[in-house]
Amino acid sequence: MPCAVHVMQALEEYCNLEKRNSEQHVDLDGGWLLHSLVWPHAIFDMYKNFLVQRFGRSVIIVFDGYEDEHIGVKSYERDRRQERNCGVDVEIEPDNLVPLNQRTFLSNVKNKAQFVYHLGQTLATYEGFSFTVIHAKEDADVEIVRTAMKTHNELFRHGKSRVIVVGSDVDLLILLIGLTPTSESMYYYKMGQGGKANQLYDTRDHKHLQPFLLFALAFAGCDTTSCFFGKGKMKLVKLLLQNDSIRALALKFYEPDCLEDELLQCAETITLALYKDKEQSSSLGTFRYNLFSTNLAKAKKETPLECLRPTSPALLQHCKRVYYQIQVWLQHRLDPCLWGWTRQGNIPIPIMSEADPAPKELLQEVSCGCQGHCKSKRCNCRKAGLKCNPACKVCRGKSCNNTKRWTATEHHDSETPTTTDACEEDGGQTTVEPDNDDLTEDDETSSSSHDATTDDEEINEGL
Repeated sequence: MPCAVHVMQALEEYCNLEKRNSEQHVDLDGGWLLHSLVWPHAIFDMYKNFLVQRFGRSVIIVFDGYEDEHIGVKSYERDRRQERNCGVDVEIEPDNLVPLNQRTFLSNVKNKAQFVYHLGQTLATYEGFSFTVIHAKEDADVEIVRTAMKTHNELFRHGKSRVIVVGSDVDLLILLIGLTPTSESMYYYKMGQGGKANQLYDTRDHKHLQPFLLFALAFAGCDTTSCFFGKGKMKLVKLLLQNDSIRALALKFYEPDCLEDELLQCAETITLALYKDKEQSSSLGTFRYNLFSTNLAKAKKETPLECLRPTSPALLQHCKRVYYQIQVWLQHRLDPCLWGWTRQGNIPIPIMSEADPAPKELLQEVSCGCQGHCKSKRCNCRKAGLKCNPACKVCRGKSCNNTKRWTATEHHDSETPTTTDACEEDGGQTTVEPDNDDLTEDDETSSSSHDATTDDEEINEGL
């Protein structure tokens, strides 16, 4: 993730932590812990020994939650990631051998849920150790921060030492800075990967970012929101630091009971500033059209549609999801179905836009000739961000995985998705790429994964 590295470089390191003080309390990201060891035999004992050697005998470990009764907006991103490579379901017991390699086994959410449960049960049985295992309702990041703050407050009342949050995800550091009062110090111990050194960060060193950092994380893209192609978190953070009026608009997303129209106006102004609209366009649509026309006249090759700025209907759904996520972080309960999400089966699905991605006359010209299930981006319809339709040569918009009748429940019961569907390169009609928001929203939802590493590197270098 290039963006994550930029972020970490921009956040000044507090100090190098070579040895852990025995008085320090550690709040550990369970997701990082799972992947920190390569599995031979006696896996649970390995995790116990690893924790004791690195962090002492008293550790709080927080895992993501995987229970069906707590299916939230993060579940969509998990399903999207799982489509790339998913291992088969495995029933495990503490004494059984795992028939898959570690990565394949953990790519399956059911397998991971079983493993986390058994690991937590086993860690609790070791005598002489204080391993507290917490299973979040869904996403562990906020639970990790809240648990650390609660432990910090309890220790502070008794005059005891600091709490250190341990993980490898830059989003966890951003949440820690954004949710910790500026008068307090919380510490984040980032575990280096690929031979890089571990680093310790103090939230108080970055208190100037605290008022708007949650907005920067959500608006530029996190696990539950979309990202802007080529516009990472660092660019937005710099804009917020330099422009008081833009910063004031961002703070609107922190207010409870905000109206959609107010949020959209703020989001359009911020987006125009983010893309450096020198012509001071009257609207995002005008700016988008002028920019596309200019680029089209100069272009020597086809312009990738993901480079287009989002349409207003797409930006509306994006800013609704941003507002929802910020309010969740601030512990304000909202209905996700009123804020940019809908439900298919029991899985929340992001609403990309309530407007057609292109005129109907153009949409009728888009079809595919896939011989498989239309599950990969080689499908003309899926590539254009559209559902298959009766004009498609083989599926006719009825017998594939890219139909309007697709539901999350059907998806879970279907075959493991792959990217090897055989599509006829010229089997369908000419593909008309619509100027749509799906390329800004769908392919870059949350996960914001394609740009994440670049973004974090920028933040680390820039501040």
